[in-house]
Amino acid sequence: MRQAFYKEVSMTIISVRFRIVMFFVMVFLIITTTGAFCDESVFLVTVEEAAQPSTRAVFEEMNDGPMISIVSPENGAILTGPFRLYIEVEKKEGGAEVLMDSLKVRYIKMVPIDITNRVKEYIYDTNLDVPNAEFPVGDHRAEIYIEDAEGNASSRLFHVKVVEAE
Repeated sequence: MRQAFYKEVSMTIISVRFRIVMFFVMVFLIITTTGAFCDESVFLVTVEEAAQPSTRAVFEEMNDGPMISIVSPENGAILTGPFRLYIEVEKKEGGAEVLMDSLKVRYIKMVPIDITNRVKEYIYDTNLDVPNAEFPVGDHRAEIYIEDAEGNASSRLFHVKVVEAE
């Protein structure tokens, strides 16, 4: 009788230890596969997309909607690698609430490329914060577009140049 009891207790302890180990293995796998706590780059466009023909069209910024501040990178910056893409959007004084669901990020080429889905997970409140954004080597132009609850729209353009690191 005692032997059966000890065997059952021993199996329970082994089962509990196994479950604890498996729990930590699962947590580790979730963290490492989702990129949480990692410094992985977010490639905004592929080399093939960057090689598409550019446009000579002039894009005018719109200012009827929320205020867009491109905090980083500085417009016209020359970069050598990953950079922080940080954009703040604020409700215009007397304006309607910002609709972050309307945020669009377009890579400017002859046929613009919508890259919103590549950065959507980095939207927090009314900010877009991609800590390790990356473009291939070359000149790049992108447009940030947003609307408010009344349909008023704003857009900002930014241009960066990426060069080989020395």
